[in-house]
Amino acid sequence: MGTPLQGTKYDQSWTDVCNTALRLIGANRIASLTDGSREQIACSDLLADAISDVIGGSDDWNCLRAQAVLVVDAANPPLFDYLYAYLLPADYERFIRVYTGDTPAPVIDPYNPHPTDPIYDWKIVGGHLYTNATLVYLWYNRTIVNEDASTLPKSFLHAIHASLAASLVMPLRQDPTLLKMMEDKAAKELARAIAIDDAGKQTRIGSQARGYTWHDENRDLGPIDPRFPGPSM
Repeated sequence: MGTPLQGTKYDQSWTDVCNTALRLIGANRIASLTDGSREQIACSDLLADAISDVIGGSDDWNCLRAQAVLVVDAANPPLFDYLYAYLLPADYERFIRVYTGDTPAPVIDPYNPHPTDPIYDWKIVGGHLYTNATLVYLWYNRTIVNEDASTLPKSFLHAIHASLAASLVMPLRQDPTLLKMMEDKAAKELARAIAIDDAGKQTRIGSQARGYTWHDENRDLGPIDPRFPGPSM
């Protein structure tokens, strides 16, 4: 995950992102992401990776949350174990939560945070979600596709600025000391962005604390399933 979709385009707002990163390392500005300069070529080569590194830095970004009602891929059904293969969204980046629905419910799981909802076994396999349910709702983190960078939270953008700046140091400046400074800055900006993003998450122990380590451990979603406690802090 983390690779931009084929056909992804970066508009002028991403040129501004690149120029902020270039300024951080004392490099020349670019006019656009197609101007043919040495700096532009480096930015075009490394921007997607910088975005991917920031997206991969958190298990769940509020600013990238999305919902979908999945559609069955009738042309590629599972070979066994499951009845249906649902297509994951084209901009799918990371799983957050899934609800499977049907009537009547085949089983009620006592650890289900929504015990009145039917529970179906499911698995994500490549670009599909396999299940026997006839209705699937998905919460997920999307990737960034053809959008205005200025609509993203400032802290998230600052993390991208710093990540890109660190990546540009050796191609453009060849300065190991500056590289270390930018790597440290990138780590701090990412941690700051995660902390600000986490403050907007509802948890049972308060929105200011990052209290979960495994999917919805401390989010307001009901009891933790002791069968799958996840890693400890």
